[in-house]
Amino acid sequence: MNNSRKVKPDWNDTRFLVRVVKWMVSLVALLVIAFGAYYYWDRYVHLGDMSPTELGITHLEKVMEENPDDPNARLSLAQIYIENKDYTKAILQAQNVLTAYPENPGALLLLGIAYTLSDQAQAAIQPLESFTDLRRAAQDPQMDKVLETSLFYLGKNYLILNHPDKAIAALKEALGIDHTDADAMYLLGTAYAEIGQHQSAVEAFRNSVRFVPNFTEAYQALAKSYLALGLADYLPYAQGMEAYSTKNYTQARQYLEQAAVNLPDFAPLYLGLAMTYEELSELTLAQTSIHRALELDPNDFTANTVQIRLQSDN
Repeated sequence: MNNSRKVKPDWNDTRFLVRVVKWMVSLVALLVIAFGAYYYWDRYVHLGDMSPTELGITHLEKVMEENPDDPNARLSLAQIYIENKDYTKAILQAQNVLTAYPENPGALLLLGIAYTLSDQAQAAIQPLESFTDLRRAAQDPQMDKVLETSLFYLGKNYLILNHPDKAIAALKEALGIDHTDADAMYLLGTAYAEIGQHQSAVEAFRNSVRFVPNFTEAYQALAKSYLALGLADYLPYAQGMEAYSTKNYTQARQYLEQAAVNLPDFAPLYLGLAMTYEELSELTLAQTSIHRALELDPNDFTANTVQIRLQSDN
């Protein structure tokens, strides 16, 4: 029986790709030059009928054929396969490396990520757990962004496989390394909601939107947790910010102004109003709202950023 389920795996493909690229840069310095060049040239320069990435794949496939026992050649090729979303080929290359080198950290992490991105959560667990154990022993866990990446993917897969307690442990450890990871916060909130801890879920979702103010899925999940907690006054706030995140600014204004009637001291609401009024070119109202937001929460980074922007527009 398959107990896995979908957990919104691709709410932002760009942020997932950034995770993969960061891992490549951090883990296999030898391969960064080749991958980085192909990644840049593929987006900004095209030569003839074949992009530099395609040329790079052709070149690395030839190198691998000539040096089939070279793990770096296989990992380089697997990395480019991942960038091109050819996960089956990436998995094959990583598995070939692990056959010869069972504890190769690059192959373990690459395999775990490739399985994750191809929706094979159960298969992803073992290589990610093995990599995480190796990485904890080899590095300072509090400073290791590559470890944070593996913990994020572990948490994501535990959640898909209906293990929210394990997901919470992995994601909290990840956030101990990078407290600004909005995606990890969103998944942490989802895991708390799964076990009925909606107050903790609300805290996690609200933290996630502090760093990504247009995080649509986080606002949708926040609305559900507010309802579960019986906090009906906060529902228009979540609905308004969901509308804001989808650029429906007129509807956002309606919901947020409705929420303001019952939430006069809720700083995130006034930040949302300020950003919405700004998009609607209602700059006087935007300035009034951001002033109120900062009265309530002077240290909010996003609110301070919006205030600076509004002052420059004045």
